[in-house]
Amino acid sequence: MAEKSHLEIECHSSSTSRQACYIDKSFSCAVINLNNKDEEEFSYTLKAHRFCFNISGRTKKTEIFHGRHQTFKGADVPEMLTLLPANLERRSILTNTDMGFVRFEICNTHFRKLAESIFGPKGSFSIKPIDNGRNSRLRQLALEMKQRLAAEADPLCFELLAAQFTHTVLTMNGLRAKSQSVWGLDVRALMRVRDYVDAHLRETIRLEPLAAVAGLGPAPFIRAFRTSTGRTPHQFVTQARISRAKEFIDVGDRSLSEIAMAVGYTTPSQFSSAFRSQTGMTPSAYRRASNAG
Repeated sequence: MAEKSHLEIECHSSSTSRQACYIDKSFSCAVINLNNKDEEEFSYTLKAHRFCFNISGRTKKTEIFHGRHQTFKGADVPEMLTLLPANLERRSILTNTDMGFVRFEICNTHFRKLAESIFGPKGSFSIKPIDNGRNSRLRQLALEMKQRLAAEADPLCFELLAAQFTHTVLTMNGLRAKSQSVWGLDVRALMRVRDYVDAHLRETIRLEPLAAVAGLGPAPFIRAFRTSTGRTPHQFVTQARISRAKEFIDVGDRSLSEIAMAVGYTTPSQFSSAFRSQTGMTPSAYRRASNAG
């Protein structure tokens, strides 16, 4: 869990609530609801790079200031997004608001680490602000974040989303990956990754140690792994967890809650969501079918 929540600014407001969230020490992702019937002001200096995407609802009026300079005056409507760099001084005045939005934040240190893994150590990794704009690539990313939050996805999934966010915003600025050639993992590296996953299914599997098993940094590992397997590391780990869970269910001597814990899921709903996405049925339905057979 995080040292301190990146969601603290919104939590100062009685009109704000979190619908779903994932919080890590380096980044956070949340669906936030904001509702007020009057005028409300947020003034702050950003501690991390921030990305917001309006899912639903609107404001009657929105005014945005960076320092003393007004950068936006109008209204928030669905599909509008905001992208802001860390250390930016910002003031938002919202009037008659009823909206829900995805918010992602990543600390500058982790952002730069991912950026160097993708683009090399000498790049310029600044983020250009966007106030209430539109971008199809960021829209798709925000909707995937929302979907993963609803599914209670594990940390590895959000680590991949952090890398995807870093790649997306910097390629929007014209940067290109340091190597255009994407090579897969050799057979021995791929076997080491598979053995590591099999040995740690009960635990939280994180991107960096998984990449280290293959002898790569996070971003090169993601590309190489997908080239070799046609799957993301998260998809591979999920399939391995559910395959093991099906074996446990077929044996029939453990409860579904015990099986969920044994394959790395912390809640029954998280386990059920992952199981259904892989098999098309819930764990209990699969058990009934297995017993009937």
